[in-house]
Amino acid sequence: MTTLIVALSNSEATMRGLFVALLSLGAVFLISRRTPNKSGGHENGRQTQPLLVRVNQRSQPLYTPATPVRKSLSSGALLAIVTVGGTVCALVVAYVVSVLVESVTSLLR
Repeated sequence: MTTLIVALSNSEATMRGLFVALLSLGAVFLISRRTPNKSGGHENGRQTQPLLVRVNQRSQPLYTPATPVRKSLSSGALLAIVTVGGTVCALVVAYVVSVLVESVTSLLR
């Protein structure tokens, strides 16, 4: 554990972090330069094909209310997911805190 603390305090790790941040900023810059695709236009120097869409004129209901059974199943599934997710998060936080406390107490000896 002490090797991890020494590695993090090293200037080489700082340089790696700055390099990763620089690469991230470069990726954001390249993504932001992209122009939206227009029908039959050019995108970054490439010829694009127009997007053809088939329209259906049949009337269909856009929204149907959920049945009570579906509501209860959805609520139960959401409760189960939240319970499991919260438990996993609590275990991860408890483990990280215990490792930090152990490393700090071992350094103080």
